[in-house]
Parts: sequence; structure tokens; C-alpha cells
Amino acid sequence: MSFNMESLIYSGHLIEQGQWWRLFTGHFVHLNAYHLLINLAGLACILMINRSFILGTQGVLTTCFLCLWVSAGLWLLNPDLAGYAGFSGVSHGLFIVAVTRQSLFPTGWKALLILTCVVKVVAEQIDLYSTSSLAMNIGGKVMVDAHFYGLVGGCVVSTFYLVKTPCPKKGGTGSSGK
Repeated sequence: MSFNMESLIYSGHLIEQGQWWRLFTGHFVHLNAYHLLINLAGLACILMINRSFILGTQGVLTTCFLCLWVSAGLWLLNPDLAGYAGFSGVSHGLFIVAVTRQSLFPTGWKALLILTCVVKVVAEQIDLYSTSSLAMNIGGKVMVDAHFYGLVGGCVVSTFYLVKTPCPKKGGTGSSGK
């Protein structure tokens, strides 16, 4: 029996036919090795920002939520999308949450990092930033809408955490993620 990666890629049509696992698995498969490597590089940067949160229980739950959030955005707002693969939508959300949950960063630095991410995503949405060379390297179109959905999802999760569990006091090693 051979394994087919196509059975894991996000596909709204196939999700409607009962293949619900694609809501999650589509974020963990990639179009090629280059696509995987750039997503892993992004995840490595996020881990450097707040490793303890991302690898803790809250980080895992946040990742699961963002997988569903981005998939819901694709399903509801991009119904004609044939397929999606990759972690970049989720990573945009994780970036926002990792920054907001990092107790060692002053508020000004947090705001600057979040603003930089927002500007990047807005530039993608209004075609100020070309993804054509990246698309050639990853073997498919860059789904910038997933970046937007992830960003919004990260803001939703960050707001929830800030209201429910304020960031730990400075002097610790960041949010424990427990």
C-alpha cells in the first residue's frame, strides 16, 4: 500500500464529503522540500520568540485552533479554492500569539513586531508585495488569504489570553504555556 500526500491536502470539496481530517492535515503537508523548509524557518523564528509557550499545552491548543480557524476562513471565504497545503497561515497566527505572550519583550517591541506582521499581510492583500518568485520555488500559488486568516486568528487568541490569563511578570522565561 502506498501513501498519497494528496489525501492530506486541504480541499473544501472533499471536506464537505466527510474528509474532516483535512481541516488539520492540510497545514502539515507541503508542496515540496523548499516549501517545507521556509515554513520550518518561520516556525524556528516563532520558537525563538517564545519557545515555552509554543511547546506548552496552550501553544498546542492554539496551533489546533489556528488550523481550524484558517481552514474555516478558506472554506467560507474562498469556496472555489481547489486545494491548500502549508503551515504559513497558522504560523502568522502563532507569531502574533508568541509575541503577545512573551513577558520579556517591552510593549513597544511587541507593538513593532505585530505592526510589521500586519503591514506585511496587508501588503500581500493589496498586491504591494509580489509572491511570484516564492510561488515558483514552492511549486504553487502563495495563498496570501491564509496569512490574513492566520493573522486575524492570532489576534483573536491573543485577546482571549490577555483577558483570561495576563502575561507573566517580567523576569521569568516567558509564558510557561501550562
